[in-house]
Amino acid sequence: MYSRKLALALAKRYRTCPPPDVQKDVSFFEEMKQHLAICPYCSGREPSGISAWQELTERLQKMLSPRPARVTGKKPAVGQIRLIRPDLGTWREGYFYNPPLVLILDLLSDPAGALKVAQVYHDIALAGPGDLILTKGPTLTGELFIESWNTYTLNGTYFGRLFGEFSEDVVEAVKKLKEDPGSYPPWAVRPRPLQDQDVRIYFRQLEVEVGYTFASRAAEEFLTEIERPSLKLVYSSPDQVRRAMRRVEKGIRWPFELKSVEEALALAHFPPEALPLAAEERPRKSFVAKLLFTKGGEISEVKPVTGEVFRENPVVEGWAMSGRIYGMPEGSSGSQIFLFFEVRGERPLPASDWEWDEETGDFYAVFETKPAGERNLEVAVVFESGGDSHA
Repeated sequence: MYSRKLALALAKRYRTCPPPDVQKDVSFFEEMKQHLAICPYCSGREPSGISAWQELTERLQKMLSPRPARVTGKKPAVGQIRLIRPDLGTWREGYFYNPPLVLILDLLSDPAGALKVAQVYHDIALAGPGDLILTKGPTLTGELFIESWNTYTLNGTYFGRLFGEFSEDVVEAVKKLKEDPGSYPPWAVRPRPLQDQDVRIYFRQLEVEVGYTFASRAAEEFLTEIERPSLKLVYSSPDQVRRAMRRVEKGIRWPFELKSVEEALALAHFPPEALPLAAEERPRKSFVAKLLFTKGGEISEVKPVTGEVFRENPVVEGWAMSGRIYGMPEGSSGSQIFLFFEVRGERPLPASDWEWDEETGDFYAVFETKPAGERNLEVAVVFESGGDSHA
């Protein structure tokens, strides 16, 4: 017999147990060890494991089956129910927090690119006061509910697959329920009130933890953007950057298909004859950094310089590297650094956090990875110059 107690157990599993691909990933050995020590489902103390995950995934796919022709290529917009990108799933305190579905409530202007969302869950057995149950939609084939009490702000880059689109009256109903959990529109189903020791209370605690995991990460990114100056270039695509760099250095090439302006800046490779001579007295691991000088947002000069890695080691967040870039121009200020970590055969990964001292050329960067094999550092530093050559 299906019960709310069983629904809560499934919710815990769905929200905080690693999916099969994460369970099988040997790079997460320590995390899985910690998880198995505290999770009765994955450890075998309760029926669970990969087979249960696959069964649950299949069930969700049947309930929430979008029509691809209607959802492909759409930008995040108010009224959409979207899945937070799967690659943003993350470990925290022994649990793996899987990205949830969210309903977009507002497009915000401050901070720029932010969106206000309400979290969504698919099993209405766990709906309570303030939850808006939805059973119909242009791309919705199953039931779900919107948690009006669980709203937060996300970066616009966080959104993945689109599962449904709803009218303004649904969005407004969620906003009103946030202010007054009893203010249901006439067409809405009213969930039963909460009771003492109600399992839905524990479900809500779980949902708050899920929301906090992704909202706190977005908040850190917004603060970083405020503290660090934004890149001011006239180019809006990696192809435009590539053409601009080749105008000043024809032999530059890129080993990867470019997906962003930042990648175009940092992943450029110079021809051998343009590279700086290696300094034999430096025993540490070296790399070539790109110094790019701009005028009015346009690249005017590209210069390769030598950098050294002083130290690299695993950290809680992934992998850390520190080092120094030599040949920095005197009197420079307001520069921006872009760091990518490359493991041979894999796509370079941008730094998730970093510190940069442009006066000394010293840097410290953290990458969300656990590398295996030969690794390289790709770096670009961008300056706004007055037009004089720094070569």
